[in-house]
Amino acid sequence: MRGIPAVNVWCPADRQELVEGLETVLQDPAPYYIRYIDSPPSMENRNSFAPGRAEVLREGQDAVILCYGLLTTQCYEAARRLAAEGFSVGLVTMRTLKPVDEEAILHAAEQAGLIVSVEDHFKGGGLYSIIAEVLLEREVKARVLPIALDGRWFKPALLSDVLAHEGFTGEALCARIKAELTRPRDRGVVRYDR
Repeated sequence: MRGIPAVNVWCPADRQELVEGLETVLQDPAPYYIRYIDSPPSMENRNSFAPGRAEVLREGQDAVILCYGLLTTQCYEAARRLAAEGFSVGLVTMRTLKPVDEEAILHAAEQAGLIVSVEDHFKGGGLYSIIAEVLLEREVKARVLPIALDGRWFKPALLSDVLAHEGFTGEALCARIKAELTRPRDRGVVRYDR
């Protein structure tokens, strides 16, 4: 949807964010695509909604999780679990994917050794693509772990079963991010002769 000119994309995390942001969206002259799955309030003390402004839920230096919508609650749980294991993990809910908060993406790249994009969407065309576009346009190099549906639809089922099957639970996200944070990496420069 973000490829359609002049159409904004908003993905509320929960019922509270939907209610709080709806008046702002309705007063905006731009049309909006709202991607929302009804869920009870997921966190307390949230910042007020503004289109194009992400919400930083926690800071971190080892990794920063960028997410939106339904999976915000699961990402919050993953960040909490990782913190309990000694990792410094930030969490940012992007809220709107169009307009997008480019500064939040750049801050995550500056702040942490790893950006993790989490979305209940295809890997191409969503948040991971937005992150790649922003980093490329600004000539910023960052390590990015995309967690998304990779070229396939999810199998329809009850939401809790879909989250478990696709690895989108807090526990599963924690395991994926921890595996990436602890994976040995070759720090050498690879040269390719022509």
